[in-house]
Amino acid sequence: MYTIVVENKSGETYAKGVLADKLDTANVVFDDEYGVEIDGEKTSDYTFTGGVLSVNLPDVSDGASLTVTFQVTQA
Repeated sequence: MYTIVVENKSGETYAKGVLADKLDTANVVFDDEYGVEIDGEKTSDYTFTGGVLSVNLPDVSDGASLTVTFQVTQA
């Protein structure tokens, strides 16, 4: 399982952010069944194309953070 924490210390709200992570598909396979969670809640607002996972994020206010998790298996 991968966990990425997005933390906002900018002084402004992050609006309509996108988290993109390139996975080495020679070594791992994205787990569609698990999908993606944001702060422990399943989301369908993501794509996985050409080895790149793109997750559309909710707004993140200044001083706040959110946690994105997803799972891979060994290829």
